[in-house]
Amino acid sequence: MTVGDVVSKSKVSRPTFYSHFGDMEGLLAELWLERGEIWLERLISADVEFDPLSTDSQGLVEVMLLAHRNSQIAEVVTSTVDRVVRQRLGDTRRLTVCLWRLANRIGILGTVRVWPLAVEALVLDDFIGSVDSTRIDTTISAIPDLPEIELDLEGTVERKLIDGVISIVSASGVSGLSILRLGRLLRVTSGYLQPRIDNMSELVGVAFSAAQRSAAAQNVALWSTLRLSPDGFARFIVGSVGDSRRAWRWFRAEVMLAAVQDPILARIVRTSMDELVSTLDRKTTSLGFVGKLSRQVATVVHTTLFGFTALAAVGVDVRSLAHEGIIRELLKEAIQRTLWRKS
Repeated sequence: MTVGDVVSKSKVSRPTFYSHFGDMEGLLAELWLERGEIWLERLISADVEFDPLSTDSQGLVEVMLLAHRNSQIAEVVTSTVDRVVRQRLGDTRRLTVCLWRLANRIGILGTVRVWPLAVEALVLDDFIGSVDSTRIDTTISAIPDLPEIELDLEGTVERKLIDGVISIVSASGVSGLSILRLGRLLRVTSGYLQPRIDNMSELVGVAFSAAQRSAAAQNVALWSTLRLSPDGFARFIVGSVGDSRRAWRWFRAEVMLAAVQDPILARIVRTSMDELVSTLDRKTTSLGFVGKLSRQVATVVHTTLFGFTALAAVGVDVRSLAHEGIIRELLKEAIQRTLWRKS
């Protein structure tokens, strides 16, 4: 989106635009101030119908996901989110339920236009709606950050290329990536890189797939090593919001945004997401989830992680929520519906 796009669509002059907003980031900040708080309240509410393809919701989630790299947007998004959260402080149980619903819906919104199967995560709305929040155990365990993602790649050149792509895109978005900038970061010439890069979209897609595959493999291995039960998912929610995986979190969000307008990137991302959920589905099945719910839970793993990391990026203290407690209550609901077998 450019200033030219906006003034053409709205039938106003460029001087009028600049006098009101200053620049495009100023316009997005004003858009958030106009609609952001109401939108967040609607997403949190169990009583308001959630439409993952709503134009307003899709526009506002993009603004929220951009906040990490723009100070004008960050200051208004952060203050709004803080106000919405503070209204629920003092009741950890209620806040946990609200933010689990919000995180999952943000994860769906940030993913669904590229990967339509994200709507399967809506099953969580139904389950959360059945949870008795007064029964949630509010004990909060100390959880360390997850380790940095170690790319499972052969060859130093490929690893350096992908590390460079993730670094640039996480800071400036996909549009900020160029061969010249990548060359400067890697201390090589564009002539060295040019033969190795057929298409920038494919390069970003390869980086996304490699990083996501490595992250999933590390997480599943850690789960098995620690012999975690289903409520151990809390370890990955809390552990993923630390500094060790910040670049990956922001890179993932930027790629999802860019893929909406980039068919090549979208195709690669969809394939990677299908692979991710297949990997997680095998794990959720082994943990006792039955039938269709196993794949739905695997999808929820992605959407809630995506949503909580987005909330953490705008100042929400994700670590202070009763994640283990709400997961246990959700499991009780699954048992009552005979959708989970306790092994």
